[in-house]
Amino acid sequence: MENNSQRQTESAFYQNKDTHGFSGYISEDNLFLILAIDDGITHEEGQTILQSLRTNLLSSVFDNLFQFELKLSEIVTENNLPTNFSLAVGYRKNDILYLKTGGTGNILIYRKKHLAKIISGEKTASGYGENNDLFIFTTDKFIEAAGGENGLHKEIGNKSPREISERITLKLQERNVGNTITLFVKFKPEETTRPVINTPNVFSEKLHSAYLFLQGRQAGAPQKKRTFTFIVVGIIFLIFMWSVVFGYKRRQNASIQSRVTAAKAQISQKLSQADDASYLSIPRAISLIDEAKANVDDLRKEIGNRPEVAAIDKMINDEENKILKVQEKPADEFFDLTVDNPQAKGTKLYLDNDNVVILDSGQKTVYIFSLTKKSLNKYTFNGLQNARLIASDQGNPLFYVEGDGIYKINNQGKLAKVVDNDPDWGNISAMTTYNGNLYLLDPLKDSIDKYVGTDSGYATRSAYFQGGENGLAGANSLAIDSSVYVGFTDHIFKFTSGSQDSFKTEFPNPSINIQKIFTDKNTEKVYAWDKSRGSVYILGKDGTYEQEINSSVLKQASDFIVYDNAAYILSGAKIYKMSMN
Repeated sequence: MENNSQRQTESAFYQNKDTHGFSGYISEDNLFLILAIDDGITHEEGQTILQSLRTNLLSSVFDNLFQFELKLSEIVTENNLPTNFSLAVGYRKNDILYLKTGGTGNILIYRKKHLAKIISGEKTASGYGENNDLFIFTTDKFIEAAGGENGLHKEIGNKSPREISERITLKLQERNVGNTITLFVKFKPEETTRPVINTPNVFSEKLHSAYLFLQGRQAGAPQKKRTFTFIVVGIIFLIFMWSVVFGYKRRQNASIQSRVTAAKAQISQKLSQADDASYLSIPRAISLIDEAKANVDDLRKEIGNRPEVAAIDKMINDEENKILKVQEKPADEFFDLTVDNPQAKGTKLYLDNDNVVILDSGQKTVYIFSLTKKSLNKYTFNGLQNARLIASDQGNPLFYVEGDGIYKINNQGKLAKVVDNDPDWGNISAMTTYNGNLYLLDPLKDSIDKYVGTDSGYATRSAYFQGGENGLAGANSLAIDSSVYVGFTDHIFKFTSGSQDSFKTEFPNPSINIQKIFTDKNTEKVYAWDKSRGSVYILGKDGTYEQEINSSVLKQASDFIVYDNAAYILSGAKIYKMSMN
């Protein structure tokens, strides 16, 4: 276990290995180092990190403690050390010993029969080593297993590093101390005299404080003298701690700012790439935005949830909304049905020219409301409480009652059945009209049924499709502008003259959940409503994604339509209006 890497030092180590972690040390030239990692790493990975520390430190050039700390921090960051690590490093240059600890690492000194801890945790120090100084590079776990600093002090005495290591090994051999490593390095007497350099000796200050305090107790010094000594020592210690903590915080802040600057530059580059990619591929743009979000998550894990991280989060969110053309818009109250009935509650909307038909099945009522005049008419009939779907044909409301058929309110305000229940119907999920004809979407039967309008009602059912598999399973909504659009939870089909057209949308949200689609012959766009997100996606009639508009009202709504570039949203008894420009 003994290693005399140079004439001026003598070293030995104590090690207890654990199957789940790694521990190792370096004691050569002017470098003394221990590294212990509890778990999450293989022995080979640990050796790679250890050698990286050795190679980089021995090849680096630094002239002061700050440069030493900065270089070591860079090496630790590059090697991506796990959080559960212990590191203690000493590097001797021009007879000054630079020290750094990380994680649960500790560095202690034994000088003139006194043992003191120099640094632990995320700290640095520098000073001169003297003849016969013993430096101990270790971990919290080892100090605890050895019985604390007092227990460790008993094992040292005037012994050599090898003798100390052997005594510690015997003492701890029956204990389960886990994965740990300790390096004992003793400075041997030098043949040449150390040059005098005007540099503060932190080691001497720490030991001198401890020595004065112990000497006063052992010699039985008067209480007044002991009190005075204690005050002086306390003041010196506070000054030392202030300078160390202030310097550490300053260096830590500089390191954090450097990391923030680097991360912000990397994230800005990804967002710029996402902006370029969005013109050709929305999924590629989304992938780059997700990478930027992962980068800021990594930064948050490193430095915590600081204001700088929140600012980068906001930058990503703003750029994402700009790239994907996402807008948050207010929806203003447009009309309240309770002016007619305090118990009113709409469930369905249907647009017919500039009128909307509103179904209130709870009150057995249908309203016809003019969007341009804000005038309101209503009809109440028994049986409307069972209505499930609603449409309108030239101002005459239509209702589908499952298991019964389709009813229509005629020009005289009378309710009459216009289509009998058909035993061949499977599950009618949507109903609409176009050019006086009635269309029913039946996903269970994989069909769209067409009923041609006549003076007395509607002619016998005919199939919109001419046979074949049409892929309508799971369809939930239907819209017609001469072509037929069929909405599903995550995509839309378009058919013209019974044949499927090319219509493919790259939605910005991969987990989209469409409740309804809307378009008509007077509307230039196709709209897809995702209630769970409170979003309406605006698409070209070839399926090109154009914009996403969000509003909290859309999350509570029961239905919506679009008229004259504005969405009209039904929520309970109220109709809200929201601009779609």
